[in-house]
This record gives sequence, structure tokens and C-alpha cells, in this order.
Amino acid sequence: MSHIDNRPEKTKYDIKEAFWKLFEEAPVSEITVTEIARVSGYSRYTFYKYFRDVYDVLEQIEEDILRETDKAYMSVFESFRSGQKYPTVDDIVKASLKVAELQKKVLPVLFGKNGDPLFHDKMRSHYSSYLRAYFPGLLDDDSMETRIMVEFYTGGIISALSFLGRHVNELTWEEVLEVIYRKFGLECR
Repeated sequence: MSHIDNRPEKTKYDIKEAFWKLFEEAPVSEITVTEIARVSGYSRYTFYKYFRDVYDVLEQIEEDILRETDKAYMSVFESFRSGQKYPTVDDIVKASLKVAELQKKVLPVLFGKNGDPLFHDKMRSHYSSYLRAYFPGLLDDDSMETRIMVEFYTGGIISALSFLGRHVNELTWEEVLEVIYRKFGLECR
């Protein structure tokens, strides 16, 4: 078996990490390729081998996040018991906590003051897919009623993520979930 050269993946990872350090402090519009090259230790030439511009770095990071989030939320189906049609509140809370753990470093930034407003729409689209997958038969059609329900629920999720992004030092995602489910009288555990 031949040895796989992981240097290109490591280089991309290092450049993304450098971008992220800068993005935690400033909006993407204020980050330059020169700064990313300086922080990452790679040249501008190397940067352009992997990315078109700083917005492409952000886009690729967001796609990585959405892929991981999709895997976590769709893993809910693996825990279904025989004959179970819908996920339980506990199933959804567990998946949400898994996502929060995976994304605890990035979600507060993406939903914080320097975050990407377009990412909110991307997440809303993904959460809409999760809801439709979680509740087959209830949210399958494209009627106005179904679209309103999906928008209502995904809007609430995105608002909660945005709230958490602005208050990251005050409460955890687990605390947010506890409040949401406790207020609605649902059992979290």
C-alpha cells in the first residue's frame, strides 16, 4: 500500500486555522490574504493554491461545519427503536448536544458579532431538512401550512444559536436546550 501524502490537507487545515484566529477578532471583510499567510506561516502563493480568496476559506469552513452537523443530526435515526416513527425529545437533545460539542469553537463566532449572516440561511436550510426527515408524514408536503411550521421552528433554532453566539460567556448550549424544553414542559433527560 502506498503512503498517502497528507501535506496538502495539513496545509489547508493550517490556513483555515489561521483564518479562524483572525475571524474570531474581525469580520471577514477586514481579513487579508497577507494576514492569513503571516499567521499560518505559508506564503500567499500557497494560500492561492487552495483558496480563491478569504471568502472561499470561510465558505469551506462553513461547508465542513454543515457536513459535521448533518452527520450528527442524521445519526438520530441510528438510535431509533423498532417501530419508532419519530425521534424523542431526548434523541433531538442528544444530537443537539453532540453538534454543540463538535461546534463549540465555531458556532459562537459564526453567530456572533463578526459572524456570517449568510450562514444563518445555510443553517436554516439544513435544519429544515432535519425537521422534514425527523417528522415524515407531518412535514412532507410543500403546502403553505407546512412551510410556515418549518419556518417557525427553524427560525427559533437559528435565533437560539444567534442568542448563544452573543452570550457565549454567559450560558452553554446545554443550558439553552434545558430552558427551551423546560419552558415547554418537555422532559430533557
